Amino acid sequence: IGDSVKSEISKLIGLSHFGRKVILLLIVATIITFSLVTAPFNISAIAAVEGDLRRVLIVPFDGYIANAMHRAGDVVKKGDVLASLDDRDLKLEYFRSSSQASQYEKQYQEAMAMRDRSRADIIRSQIRQAEAEIKLLADRLSRTQITAPFDGLVVSGDLTQSLGSAVKRGQMFFELSPLVIYRVMLEVNEQDISYTKRGKKGKLMLTSLRAHAIAVELTQ
Repeated sequence: IGDSVKSEISKLIGLSHFGRKVILLLIVATIITFSLVTAPFNISAIAAVEGDLRRVLIVPFDGYIANAMHRAGDVVKKGDVLASLDDRDLKLEYFRSSSQASQYEKQYQEAMAMRDRSRADIIRSQIRQAEAEIKLLADRLSRTQITAPFDGLVVSGDLTQSLGSAVKRGQMFFELSPLVIYRVMLEVNEQDISYTKRGKKGKLMLTSLRAHAIAVELTQ
């Protein structure tokens, strides 16, 4: 074995056997190349792009849908009216309570003029109750219009086919997502899951945007 090794070394060092030298240099160059040169490692996965934050807009109180200005897929600005509830009954109640409060106020002035303290106290309690009702109705009237809390995209919600229908308090109207921060949900194959760990960074290449690689960091 030793003689064979010495013979091969002499062939590589000597002036002859040029082919052996070329083969050895190619092997060494290949080993060095694969040891130092890096290349992208790609993982294919089903991806879904969605907003990092979603805000749910719900029905503030029982009522009926009057108008629907936007639906899923629309880009809206902060303060834009997405939909509105029918406020006719609320306005009638508000005017009735305001009129009743004015009458109580007039009766209170008359009782004070007649120095009827007990009747004045009763009327004053009625005035406070009427003012509380007016405040509640005014608050409801201010919430009949469902507005966008920020600039964003309407992710879900379409009331254009439900005009006039009844809605219940707490029922979801719309889902909004801001236009600034996004996240990508990836369904990675089990055989590649070991390569995906929290904190790893890479580039995302979407099928529809192959020319644009997006820098990403795994968070889950």
